[in-house]
Amino acid sequence: MIRDGTHILLTGQRRKGKTSVARELGVRLQRDRLLAMSSKERTIRKFNPGTFQSDEEVMQQFVVRRRELDAALETVRDNVDAASCQHLLVVAPRGRGKTMLLARVAAELRTNPDYHAKLMPVRFMEESYEVFHIGDFWLDALYYLAQECAAAPPGLASAAPGLARELEGVHASLAEEWRDPRLHYRARAAVLNAADRLGKQLVLMVENLQALCDDVDDGFEWELRESLQVEPKVMLLGTATSRFSALDDSQGAFFELFRFVDLSPLDTKECMHLWEAVTGDQVKPHEMRPLEILTGGSPRLLVIVADFARHGSFRQLLEELVTLVDDHTEYFRGHLAALPKTERRIYLASLALWRPSSTSEIAARARMGVRITSSMLGRLVDRGALTVEGGARTRRYAATERLYCIYYKIRRERDEAAVVQNLIRFMAMYYQGRRSAGELRQALADEVARDSDVLAGMARALREDSGVGLLAPEAAVVAYDSVIQRHSETTSGGGLEELASAMMNKVAMLFAASKDRDAVVAHDKLIAKFGDSNVPEIMGTVASAFFNLGLAKRWLGQPAEAISAYEEVETRYGEVASVGVQEAVIQARSNKAEILSDNESQVADAMAIYGDIAFRVGEGGVQQLQRHRARALVNMGSVQARLGRLELAIGTWKGMAGEFADWDETVIQQDVARALGRIGAAQLATGSTESALRTSEEVMDRYGRSSDGEIRKVLALSLTVRSDALERLGRATEALGAYRELQDNFGDVVDASGVSVEWNAILGQTRLLGEQGDVDAARRSLWSLYAATDVENDQNVMEMYTWLAVFAAGGLFSPADLADLLSSNPEKLKAFGPLEVALRRMAGETVRAPIEVMEVAGDLLEEMDGLKTARRLARRAKSP
Repeated sequence: MIRDGTHILLTGQRRKGKTSVARELGVRLQRDRLLAMSSKERTIRKFNPGTFQSDEEVMQQFVVRRRELDAALETVRDNVDAASCQHLLVVAPRGRGKTMLLARVAAELRTNPDYHAKLMPVRFMEESYEVFHIGDFWLDALYYLAQECAAAPPGLASAAPGLARELEGVHASLAEEWRDPRLHYRARAAVLNAADRLGKQLVLMVENLQALCDDVDDGFEWELRESLQVEPKVMLLGTATSRFSALDDSQGAFFELFRFVDLSPLDTKECMHLWEAVTGDQVKPHEMRPLEILTGGSPRLLVIVADFARHGSFRQLLEELVTLVDDHTEYFRGHLAALPKTERRIYLASLALWRPSSTSEIAARARMGVRITSSMLGRLVDRGALTVEGGARTRRYAATERLYCIYYKIRRERDEAAVVQNLIRFMAMYYQGRRSAGELRQALADEVARDSDVLAGMARALREDSGVGLLAPEAAVVAYDSVIQRHSETTSGGGLEELASAMMNKVAMLFAASKDRDAVVAHDKLIAKFGDSNVPEIMGTVASAFFNLGLAKRWLGQPAEAISAYEEVETRYGEVASVGVQEAVIQARSNKAEILSDNESQVADAMAIYGDIAFRVGEGGVQQLQRHRARALVNMGSVQARLGRLELAIGTWKGMAGEFADWDETVIQQDVARALGRIGAAQLATGSTESALRTSEEVMDRYGRSSDGEIRKVLALSLTVRSDALERLGRATEALGAYRELQDNFGDVVDASGVSVEWNAILGQTRLLGEQGDVDAARRSLWSLYAATDVENDQNVMEMYTWLAVFAAGGLFSPADLADLLSSNPEKLKAFGPLEVALRRMAGETVRAPIEVMEVAGDLLEEMDGLKTARRLARRAKSP
């Protein structure tokens, strides 16, 4: 287990379309062809869902947004036979699933008997390019109504081929009389007359309402509002990419006209459902979370990546993303052009950074002052162009639509290498544990070796984020070898520093690839070439090389050799004044202290090192080194806690959290969060339950909106402390709610032993429900607990053993019920065989099993009998 103290060092003008007979024929032929396809050949659409697809296909591929579908259908259902309709607007950036949601609502209205007898969907084209005034709008409604009547399968109540032909004729006649000032009244009357003849209300589905309103004349919005308010036969179900200004203008036509359904980014579970629908593969929350972050929860981007994971190659994924950007270039340009100049500059800076970034980071990238940057960031968040996370002191901003980042990188830098960094993450995070690591890594290394674009992208990715190499170390070695070869004859200047850095990073990657012997050889070559250098930058690189050697030795289970490598850093460079070199020295000492803290006889030495680091950095005052003081104080408090000095540890953590509360650096805020989280846990352990509850709530208030992985671990810990504190205070209902919140929001987090927070949260619910006497709910919760148990994790298995024994001894569940639970999953039963035998024997059943299993079961029976006796004694002690 690598704890907080462990570091690793790495360097480095729209066209107007016209309907034609040929297009109509093509549409029908394509529909017939697709309807004849087998379901296995159908794929989830990235664009234009519902086009050339049957209602059944649409319903099959609609696997997320269930809540939003229910909300939309509830509004539509409430409008049936109402005196006036509530109109609905679905709001989300492009790629979030607005068109898919409308297609799914339309399919429900057509196929569900509860709807299709009284309602008919009328879907407009995604972009209403031909609508310039209210007359055009009603003409389009008439045209698409005719299409809907013609397309309905025979026998369905919506089928009206005769009416369809009549409406087509009326549409053609009215279109020729476009100069008639009464055109919109005549077209609207034709639509309403058709609704009467069909005996249905019409649900007009209009996409991109914000763009339509930009292109129409000034009176359009008020005329549309008038029609929608006075005609109960017509309801509007629209979409928009944002809550455009007209919606919030109290003097405007659209003010309070709509009920809103906002499509948030997909959460982890929704991403998992969509991924499974596309690939057919099930993934765990911790496997999906990186892809959720990198795609921004965008269904469209997730489907693209899932298609790649299913049958594509790295090169194909690159090409598809480039094509996607090319197809949407006009839209992206329009999006940027619509922003005021200063806001655009800030927005582009956030796109270039391509990660949640602080105000100061964005200001530096935009080359603007922090104050004006902060103001512009607020405006961009209000526009919906950026999202913000974190508290007042830890805010991070990122593009709402991650596709804009890809667009900007490709268009600005004009090469595919610009997107390689995140694509490597996509590959590595998805395939980790699904294909053999060696197979995946070697495949990527081969592509890096033979494709110059991928090589350039890998090299660029390593320069911008050296941690990418840990995901694909073999490929990184190929990239670093290209740098080493390029600078092999260099004797001075920046090229020499780049050579040293590449040689050092190659060593780290070889260790990461488990090529230990090659790594040691490469390390020795680096020391032979640069060990005597007095250039500060190169000295820092060599120090980092020794540091990484120590880290690798520790990973290999050689703590003494690791300490020797760390001490070599201090011996060689302890007196060098360079800040970069001193950073390596401090990190080496910190890692040495962590190894020492694992040995009870050397804990005091470890605490002394942490204290010395905190003192020296604080005394020197170099800002770049302050994060090491913060980390040292956190670790010193942890050592104090291990020694049982909890009050002293709480004091250390409180002092650290107070000192660094206002620092904006991410790694420092991670440590502040850790300190606060551990304060709450320590307060709970010392019996200061109310204090622990207040501390946990402070952490949630301060960091509750953060998506940072390390901070989410602290949030999970704090919510666990809150749940336990509420339970101890007798506030069982609140504690139960806290456990459910923990499961819903932090289920993907795992603790230090690899047991998921979800499992622990379900366990807490099971216990509480049992204590409250809700046996049925406790039983359902227990089955969920078993389903969430990871039998590949020994710690999880042992904890499940313990709690099932406790439940059996306490009488909450009968031994027979618990045995049936275990046997319900034959695969998981393999890990719990002796316990099942013990439970069945406890239930009075005759059991046959191998002698070894029977012996273990006997031991378990003794343990459960002991638990029963202990509970009886405890009850007697409590009785008067």
